[in-house]
Amino acid sequence: MQRAHANYRHHEQEQQHKRKKDIQAAEACVPLCVLEMDNKFALSKEQYANWLYLIDKTNANNALAEFCENTSCDALRELLCAICSKLFLYEHLTTIDTREVYLPLLEIDKYFEESFMGIDFTYGHPYIDNSSYKILLDRDSFVKSNTSNSENSFNL
Repeated sequence: MQRAHANYRHHEQEQQHKRKKDIQAAEACVPLCVLEMDNKFALSKEQYANWLYLIDKTNANNALAEFCENTSCDALRELLCAICSKLFLYEHLTTIDTREVYLPLLEIDKYFEESFMGIDFTYGHPYIDNSSYKILLDRDSFVKSNTSNSENSFNL
């Protein structure tokens, strides 16, 4: 019973508050939504009255350094994936040894093989060239290997 009474009182208070707003809007000769927008604007104006202030030099320098770091050529550099030819940010690109790639997954479907008649499927890497698979890779995306071993001249 007390709970029902409390809910009823809460409902009555809400109704009374709505009626007060309606009366205020009528007295101001504006729609209720306009009055509510005006009230929100006045509140925002009060909250941000002293908004324009000098920024601490340390914070400014830190923000500038962070901006420069996040917009540097290295941070924004994109590279092509040799396998799928999609552009990826340098930080999200992974270089793998060519011998770790399961080549049959990259082989051209026999149905499309005639479409690629004029393409040279030799890449200058013994692991790929000595396989019997016709593989399409983006030559511009090969990453030179740090080793002097001719068996592994580039990575993907």
